[in-house]
Amino acid sequence: MNFKKEIISSLVIPVIGIFFVMFFSPLKALALFLGLTCVVCAFLRPQWLILFLVFLIPLEPFALKFVPNDLYIYARYASEVMVYMLFLSACVRSRHYFAQIKKSPIVYAIVFLFFTICVSIVLNISTPLEVSVLGARQIIRFVLLFFVAFVFLREHFWIKKFFVLMAVVVVLESSIGIAQALSGGALDALLVPAGPKFFNEYQLTTGTNQFWEEGQRIFATMGRYDQLGTFLVFFLLFLLAYAYEGKNPSIKKYGYIVFLLALPALLLTYSRASWFGFFLGMFLISVVLKKDRRVRAGCIVALVIGAAYLLYSGMIVPQLTDAPRQTFAERFFEAFSFERWRGEYYGYGRLFFMVHAPVAILSHAPLFGLGPGTFGAGAATALQYTEQYDRLHLPFGIWGSEGFIDNNWLSIFGEIGSVGLLAYWMIFFLLMKESYRVWKQGKNGMERALGLGYMAAVCAVWFQAFLATYLEMRTLAVYFWLCGGIVARLAVEEREKKRGGDGAVSFCTGLNGQAGTVFCEAKRDGRLPDKNLAGIFVESAKRYSAGFM
Repeated sequence: MNFKKEIISSLVIPVIGIFFVMFFSPLKALALFLGLTCVVCAFLRPQWLILFLVFLIPLEPFALKFVPNDLYIYARYASEVMVYMLFLSACVRSRHYFAQIKKSPIVYAIVFLFFTICVSIVLNISTPLEVSVLGARQIIRFVLLFFVAFVFLREHFWIKKFFVLMAVVVVLESSIGIAQALSGGALDALLVPAGPKFFNEYQLTTGTNQFWEEGQRIFATMGRYDQLGTFLVFFLLFLLAYAYEGKNPSIKKYGYIVFLLALPALLLTYSRASWFGFFLGMFLISVVLKKDRRVRAGCIVALVIGAAYLLYSGMIVPQLTDAPRQTFAERFFEAFSFERWRGEYYGYGRLFFMVHAPVAILSHAPLFGLGPGTFGAGAATALQYTEQYDRLHLPFGIWGSEGFIDNNWLSIFGEIGSVGLLAYWMIFFLLMKESYRVWKQGKNGMERALGLGYMAAVCAVWFQAFLATYLEMRTLAVYFWLCGGIVARLAVEEREKKRGGDGAVSFCTGLNGQAGTVFCEAKRDGRLPDKNLAGIFVESAKRYSAGFM
């Protein structure tokens, strides 16, 4: 019977392929085949599709350079469609895990955020529907990955695969970036993404305006130096946390190698948002939580060296301005330059909107905002929607023409109001709280490092969102919400273990399928199966944990 199926398949599949090639171009037929493969994987092998997605995202800006124009729109949004398919698959599977999902307080905060977006759309009904839909998509699309990770990245096996793969990507991106710097800019022309792309009147991507000198700021395959920088910071904080909490010496050894490779790449990005985010996360981990005297002494030494450099170098910080080529010191201290602040304010830069946007928003739509897609973010830029800017008597984004305002929190405040901003900040607060729980109560070094590292990463991303629309950038947001789902699921396990006393639900949630769910419910309700079966589950849990000690 199987032999007959194989014969039929070997005949039918090529015929279907020939049919598609006859009616479509070979490239479109290939794209359709890959799309169908992703749909099948989303429902049958979702973990593999998640791993493919997290590997694809950093390479996507570079790979899109080589996509033909007639396929560009499909390739540009393929990764986003994968997110929606994975979320749909998670919804189908969630009936097995609903009891655990509803025990995470973060879920209720996310639902409240979705409700706030809906209320904002209704109250701003005069806004065109396509603007509202695309604006809502801009806010929630990557948040959906929280639920995907909660449902599918439940086993330690897949969590380990995820972080090993990301270590490989960090090494790859860091190596390309360092090679870019060593080449003196010779690789910039190859690596920089294509220019702006449009679909009818809609702008699909802005491209990269390389206003810095070639070789001055590295970006590897991510298109912009700040996208590479924030990506590296996110995973460097996990490596730093594992250096404190990890127990496996071989993993630590490789972690040190990755850290020492990625740290120079982070410096070479010249991304101050990334630098400051890393300093904030490192300070939280090493000084505040771990109370590491060595790092505390290092911070003091760094402050003394910085003060001495300013004293003897003759650098006039208030007069520093951005230039195509700068030293590390000039780039760092320029963030505190009065001349830079004045230029941003009068040139309609980031500082201008930090001053004027809150007052204008509070006077027109303080509670639920101006509506999704209307202010400050990528949707307004892509649609060139200027109506709400005109209503607030504000220029159309930074420099008066860009649409976005380089401040994620002000963008959210403008679109869904103070209630929406409060909901988003509540999510961040709960992510911090659940990360702290995992760090304190994690049953092995990997879990504790994950909780500690994510806590620092949440602080870093919260700060960086004041400096650009990083929560919309897939090179950061995808990983932020996937890790958030993993941490939230581990926190639920720890909470259940503490309530149950013996940790039954803790290891059950790491098991596959209906069997684990039935056992967990029976244990919680007092209907414990026979001891031999219970012993099997306990032994399975120990084996899952063994590789992470």
